[in-house]
Amino acid sequence: MYPRPWILTGAGISTESGIPDFRSSGGLWEKVDPIQNFSTWALYNNPTGFFTYGMPMFEQIIEAKPNKAHLIVGELQAKRFLGPIITQNVDSLHQRGGAKWVYEVHGHIRTATCINCRDKVVTMEELFSLVQEGQIPPKCDCGGILKPDVILFGDAMPEDFQDAINLIRCHGTTDNMIIVIGSSLTVSPINSFPFEFEKLAIINNSPTALDGNAEIIISGSASEIMQQIKDRLIELNNNEELQPMPPGFMVGRLATIINDMWEKIQSSKNNQEKLSKLMGDIILVEKLLTSYPNLESRQGIEKYLIDISLKSIQKIKRKLPDNIKPMDGYIPRSLNDIINSHYKALALYVNQDNWQSEIVQELMQQILGLIGLYRYMGALKIQRFEYNLVDELVNKILGLANQYKIIVDVEKGLNGY
Repeated sequence: MYPRPWILTGAGISTESGIPDFRSSGGLWEKVDPIQNFSTWALYNNPTGFFTYGMPMFEQIIEAKPNKAHLIVGELQAKRFLGPIITQNVDSLHQRGGAKWVYEVHGHIRTATCINCRDKVVTMEELFSLVQEGQIPPKCDCGGILKPDVILFGDAMPEDFQDAINLIRCHGTTDNMIIVIGSSLTVSPINSFPFEFEKLAIINNSPTALDGNAEIIISGSASEIMQQIKDRLIELNNNEELQPMPPGFMVGRLATIINDMWEKIQSSKNNQEKLSKLMGDIILVEKLLTSYPNLESRQGIEKYLIDISLKSIQKIKRKLPDNIKPMDGYIPRSLNDIINSHYKALALYVNQDNWQSEIVQELMQQILGLIGLYRYMGALKIQRFEYNLVDELVNKILGLANQYKIIVDVEKGLNGY
């Protein structure tokens, strides 16, 4: 229903890697005052406490290895089952677990930067050496303190925080679900992210502050639940290893648009025209799903999603009056809006400081796949489709690819649905 949902992770996804949870019962904050020892104030006024308590913790985090949950989330992102990851953690275990698209909203401990000149950046190993040599606080040649690139109590949020918010808001036409893994959702402003989405799912080993807002709550360890999810996906894939989904594959989203419209019609009056448009959309999507290109050669889970989407809209169709005459409906415009929101996300992403060529290439492939789907549905000649805007986007993508030196296979992309 919601292709490539976003992921928000907290400390709970990393506890199985040996990294302690800070805020839960028995966590670090019950033993150490975070303001006195892990704040901007502490860095300036109590550097001995900051580095005495901080160095062992930083070393423990750096030595940790990604666990099964990190590895599965990374795999499912790479195979287009999941979207971008927002993490509260500073351990880089998502990246080490195979994820490419990660927003670190509390920073990271890969490096430390001079808070004065901002020019000197050292590795954490270099920082450890300075502390072990007795430099507390460790300093840059300019005299500024070398601060680990984490967000301390009292710090402003990093660019990753606003970058994620901006991308969610321009990309919201399609990415309407977020899955929270291992977070109590009590830390502000991170706990505001779920309110940016239409749907919320939570995987956590204890109740969270937003359980009342969630559509789905699964209680248990992150690794155990993610393994069960992967096993279920493999089962739906005829017990075969999962392959990457086509970048423009979103049949469930089309069925959801129809289902949402049906629910709105049921709660409103003067529905004759709306019912006619709904019937037009059902006939269009039904034709798409019963003639989906290369169906026999697709992996099992794609066939499964096509099948359940078809059954979903046919169930609604059976409830409509027999005398309803189909009209051009909402799907062409909705799909056009989705394509444009993806392009806006691409244009926004390439202006983010931490953009990666792999993600740019992936976004381009997604847009081209959706354009290919749009063209295929238009060729069914059931409703009117406007091609000017989507064709113009192909040229814009080629322009961006040339500007940022990204290799993009347009023909392959347009068939990627």
